[in-house]
Amino acid sequence: ATLRKKGGNKKFQESWDDLLRALRNFSRECNLPTNMDGNPILKLVDSIGEEKVVFPPKQLCVSDRKVDGFFTKVLLQTLLSPACTKYCLNFHTKKYSGLVALCFWGCDIGDKGVQYLADYLPHMPKVNKLEVTDCGVGVVGCEALAIALRKRVTAYLQILRLDHNEGIGSAGVKALSDGLYFNSSLQQLSLAYCNIKPDGGQCISRILATRGIAIRHLNLEGNHLGAEGVITLCKGLTVNRTTLSLNLAMNRWGAEMDLSVVQALCDAFISNIVLTYINIDGNVIGDAGCKYM
Repeated sequence: ATLRKKGGNKKFQESWDDLLRALRNFSRECNLPTNMDGNPILKLVDSIGEEKVVFPPKQLCVSDRKVDGFFTKVLLQTLLSPACTKYCLNFHTKKYSGLVALCFWGCDIGDKGVQYLADYLPHMPKVNKLEVTDCGVGVVGCEALAIALRKRVTAYLQILRLDHNEGIGSAGVKALSDGLYFNSSLQQLSLAYCNIKPDGGQCISRILATRGIAIRHLNLEGNHLGAEGVITLCKGLTVNRTTLSLNLAMNRWGAEMDLSVVQALCDAFISNIVLTYINIDGNVIGDAGCKYM
C-alpha cells in the first residue's frame, strides 16, 4: 500500500485494533480464516497498521492471487464498518475523507469481485482512481462498472484502469460504453491488452463521439483492433473534443491496408482540435503510409 506516514499514538492504535477486530468478526461470520496466514486481507491490513500510517489509508493496493471475489467483499465491508468509518469523518466539514484510490493488481477477484466494487463505490464517494489489472475481469464485471459509472455518486472517479483482462473483449467494451454514455467525470480510461477485436472499434467510436464525455487519455495498447477497428474508431475521434492522447500501439494492422488506416488517423488528427498525441508503435504502416504522413 502507498500511504502517508504517521507517528504512533493511542488513538491510532485503537483505530487499528477496532478495524482488525471488525475484520476478524466479519471473516468468522463468513466462515473465513481469522488467522494472518489463512486470510490475506487480514494480513494486509495488519501489515499496514504496523507501518503506522494515517488512518484510514488514502490509497489501498492489493496484489495477492489468494484475494478472490469474496475476500474483496470482506475487505470492502470491513472498510465501511462502524469501526472504520468513525475515523473517516473530517471533524470540521463532517464529510467522508477515506480512500481516494483502490488498486487490485494480479488478484483473482474476477467478475464477482468487480461486482462488489461497483456496489460499494457509491459508499466511497472520494475514490477517484480504480485499478483492476490482471484480475480475470470479463463482460459481467464491465456491466457492473457501467451501472456504477451512470450514477452521480461516482462523480469523483477520474481514473479507471482495467489492463490485462483478456476476458473483457469487444463485448466488455460495449458494456462499458453504455455506462460512459452517461458519464461526464472519467478522465483516464485504460484498456490495454484486453483482447478487443475489430468489432470493438464501433463501441470505442461511440464513447469518443459522446457529447459531454470527459475522457482525456485513452489507452488501447496491445489489443486486436486491426485496420478495420481503427478506421471505425477514427469516426468518433473526428468529432471528439476532449481527448488529448490516444495509445494504439501494438494493435495489429498490417501493410496491406496501411494507407487507409493512416488516412483515417490523419483525418481524425486534423479534425480533432484538442488531440495532441497518438501512439502507433508496433503497427505496420508501410512506405505508402510514411509518405502520406
